[in-house]
Amino acid sequence: MSNNNNVDRKFHSFNFTPELVKDINPGNGNSSPQELTVFNEKLFFSSSDGSSGEELWVSDGTEAGTQLLNDISPGGDGSNPQDLTIFNEKLFFRASDSNNGVELWVSDGTEDGTQLIKDINPGENNSFPNNFVILDEKLFFTAQNNDNGNELWVSDGTEDGTQLLKDINPGQEDSEPTDITVFDGKLFFGASDGINGNELWVSDGTEDGTQLVKDITPGSDNSSPTGFTELNGKLYFGVNNSELWVTDGTESGTQRIKDINTSPRTAFPGDITVFNNKLFFVADNGSTGPEVWVSDGTSEGTQLLKDITPGFDVLTPGNFTVFNDKLFFTAFTGGESFELWVTDGTESGTQLFKDINPGFNSSSPANLTVFNDKLFFTANDGTNGRELWVSDVTANGTQLVADINPGEGNSNPENLIVFDGKLFFTADDGSNGRELWKLDLDKTNPVNLIEGTENDDDIQGTSGNDKISGKNGNDTIEGGRGGDIIRGNAGDDVLAADRIDRFDDFDGENSELRGDNGNDTIYGGSKDELIGGGNDNDVLFGKGGNDLVRGASGDDILNGGLGNDTLRGQDGIDTADYSDLTFDGVFGDIAGLDVNLSQNSARHSSDNNALTWEDTLTTIENVTGTIGNDRFIGNQDDNLFDGKGEINQSVMPSAYRQTTFTAQNGDEYQVTADVVEYSGNQSDFTILGSTDNFTVCGSEIGTDTLIDIEFLKFDDGLVAVDDSLFV
Repeated sequence: MSNNNNVDRKFHSFNFTPELVKDINPGNGNSSPQELTVFNEKLFFSSSDGSSGEELWVSDGTEAGTQLLNDISPGGDGSNPQDLTIFNEKLFFRASDSNNGVELWVSDGTEDGTQLIKDINPGENNSFPNNFVILDEKLFFTAQNNDNGNELWVSDGTEDGTQLLKDINPGQEDSEPTDITVFDGKLFFGASDGINGNELWVSDGTEDGTQLVKDITPGSDNSSPTGFTELNGKLYFGVNNSELWVTDGTESGTQRIKDINTSPRTAFPGDITVFNNKLFFVADNGSTGPEVWVSDGTSEGTQLLKDITPGFDVLTPGNFTVFNDKLFFTAFTGGESFELWVTDGTESGTQLFKDINPGFNSSSPANLTVFNDKLFFTANDGTNGRELWVSDVTANGTQLVADINPGEGNSNPENLIVFDGKLFFTADDGSNGRELWKLDLDKTNPVNLIEGTENDDDIQGTSGNDKISGKNGNDTIEGGRGGDIIRGNAGDDVLAADRIDRFDDFDGENSELRGDNGNDTIYGGSKDELIGGGNDNDVLFGKGGNDLVRGASGDDILNGGLGNDTLRGQDGIDTADYSDLTFDGVFGDIAGLDVNLSQNSARHSSDNNALTWEDTLTTIENVTGTIGNDRFIGNQDDNLFDGKGEINQSVMPSAYRQTTFTAQNGDEYQVTADVVEYSGNQSDFTILGSTDNFTVCGSEIGTDTLIDIEFLKFDDGLVAVDDSLFV
């Protein structure tokens, strides 16, 4: 066995604890916050509380300070606020009330100050204001009405000052301005005048100054300019029918930079990003497929950066994000699938950053966001589902922030935004639906990374917060004080939140313990913990706190200990074990356990009927009861109920062993008795066996195996389990 000194210890990780800001739509319903926008030192967004529909909400980052701002469309339909844009110290957006359709609205951050600006398309018709851009203290946007179609509009924030700028495609037809971008004190965008197709236009903010720059694709065909990006006093963009282009705002100064794809196909440049005073973008030269290209603005300086996926022409690189003097992006390779990449701008410096989901499965990173000198993003490592990740630009410092939706479930964090020195986002923890969350880095603590060897390791954590991985071998891992994340990985492992020999007085932080492969034995601590067995047959103990104890595959034994626990057996034949429940006589406590598998519940009450705790049981087939008076109700599966209360104590530390007690009278049967209840009369069931071990079979329940049960309760009465039952 490798001792504690052989393991690899690193000290550059962090312990993050995201917090639910507010369960806006109570329970497991989704409030689905969208359009998160920081305005006037508060966070504004659209959301639904389940009764008001999707409306405008505001938050100061606290639960109490997260409130509905204005129920614009009273009732359950919702006004659906979108495109929240700050202009002239107010918040502009589009929304619909019960009378006016989707129109232009404004808010000063108060309920009374949230008003319709103008009914552009009168009545219940929609104008769909969109593409908001600010130039020269005016708000430009696209909107439609029945007379002019979809055109370019302008507003000074008042009803009278909200006007059609120009009917580019005269009459009811649409010019459909797109990708409106401010450059050199003017607006550049794509639009169609009905003659030239969708081409490059410019506007100085006046009707006369709104003109076609160049008909890039002559005639009625479209060039559809997109991705406008400024570099060194020029505006670069891609077109759907050609290549990478540049303009200085004049017709003669609007030119193609390079014919990247010389075949009849086109390069379709996209995701144009400025990095190190150069343009980085995605293009297809006709032979490599979509790859990352770089340009200094000249034909000669426009080159393929690197053929990341030789021979593949499938997934396009994307999510370009500049961080720490490097450019991060996502890309596909044949060996690592879709993962996180990084470049310093050179071919040799363009590398896979980290294979988060090893092998042919993809982690599919997305939502790359820079916050507090770290890169946050979402990814799926194949074990924890799609969750929030963080990187300090080192591979070892790239880690899961938290498994918000425990296990393989996806929390799907989205809408990442920095507000008030914290990272806000939306996520679904599997219990509260999709809601608003936050991450406060001021509450994070350093984590010690400890990694075992391929052999049988004996690893002890520190008194701080540890992240321990056992690798292969049959490992014994003890977390020590602090909040720890422990992974046994392969092998038959023994994992403990603290030291196995001091469970009696352990009072550490919340921990996460996962056995992964192998037949594992896992001991939790006194706080709220996630205890997962992984594959094979595991024995899992929660001890104190409100724990999530999950068996995964295999035939597992789950013991939540004290607290309101959730026991998930998942695959295999799993047993909820309560045989170690301690009776200290404080309450004259011999009431035992009340288990109802059909309602996924196990409750314990003292003799005065005060509820002491309640567990939630899912996909549990068997139950081992206490040494008190237990009541069992099964479900439609084949169940096994053991009322004796014995357990193999050789695998348990002293803190888990039952203590002795003197039984007191006053319970229902005046003796220590276990009862199994069935719906139906006794004659509806077949009972076979002996008093110590017998089966009960019925058409609605399958075949239940009962051990050390004293009474059966049917609709027609209570029956003692004695020899006469089997005659």
